[in-house]
Amino acid sequence: MVVDLVRGELLVPGRPAASLARRRVLGPLLVAIGRAPAAGVSVDALASSVWSRSATASTRTAIKVAVSRLRTLLGPLSTALSAQRVEGATGYRWDASRAALLVVEGVRPAS
Repeated sequence: MVVDLVRGELLVPGRPAASLARRRVLGPLLVAIGRAPAAGVSVDALASSVWSRSATASTRTAIKVAVSRLRTLLGPLSTALSAQRVEGATGYRWDASRAALLVVEGVRPAS
């Protein structure tokens, strides 16, 4: 699976490319979860990474909604994304043994 942050697309094998253009949070959220250590990443760390602020009740809700939307986009690969306790709090983990995650970053070439 590929998260293309340059083009704003999520590429899942066997599925059409999903645009992340109107889902600006989903790409960075998936990247933050995918880059976390095997133990996972807490919701507080995700709020800091994606929104650059501390987790609040509304941020936690936004993360839950975004994770639900990610699972829909991932289809059969959604089993690689799991909720779990991280540092005594709610968090998420990407299981690379279920699905590899490649992130494309950089500057979009001029057209």
